[in-house]
Amino acid sequence: MLKSDKHKRRIVTTCSVFTLDGAVCGLDILAKLKEKYGFILVIDEAHATGCLGNTGRGLEEMYGLEGTADFIMGTFSKAFGSQGGFVTYAQAKEPLLKGAFRPFDYSTSIAAPLAAASLKALEILRDHPEMVAGMKANIKKIYDNLQAAGLALNESGRHIVNAYFKNEQITEKIAEEMKQNGYFTVTIHLDGRTGLRITAMAVHTDDEIEKFCKKLAEIETKYR
Repeated sequence: MLKSDKHKRRIVTTCSVFTLDGAVCGLDILAKLKEKYGFILVIDEAHATGCLGNTGRGLEEMYGLEGTADFIMGTFSKAFGSQGGFVTYAQAKEPLLKGAFRPFDYSTSIAAPLAAASLKALEILRDHPEMVAGMKANIKKIYDNLQAAGLALNESGRHIVNAYFKNEQITEKIAEEMKQNGYFTVTIHLDGRTGLRITAMAVHTDDEIEKFCKKLAEIETKYR
């Protein structure tokens, strides 16, 4: 597509982490293509901010390619536990946004308490990068426990964990039983597969993770 597109300005957009299965974008490949074709790169870090990279700074940090993207956008509603979103860019790129987003010049900004909560979350991430490592360690524990129990999981190994079951009816029953036992999971339906989305936090303890995995495996066994 890049070879055939003769327009003066090309824009390539991508997710850092794809929401369906946790697959991660190959930024190293995109960086080489960008150098060759000179397109504008926009990265959506909704599932990456606070999770990818050693300190949670996202895809560029993970690859050691800081400054590759022209625009990085994301949300405060996931890892940061707030609401609203952001766009970051070098000051030289600002005219591109002003031209495209002129209708939003007088739009309402997010509420002050949400901005304060998001800023506090950023401070916590900056001051406690060990939480990122803790979250990743907890994800691995979940994968290891559920794989050992024989559950079918997505293969990314990242912080988006999907456990797949036979059909939608069984998935709903398992989700309801988990809820009755004090565990909230989200049902997912993608590419003809159905299952539960599992999310781990940096503050989850080994005991909590072990009990969760044991209960999910116990309930899943009844529906095999």
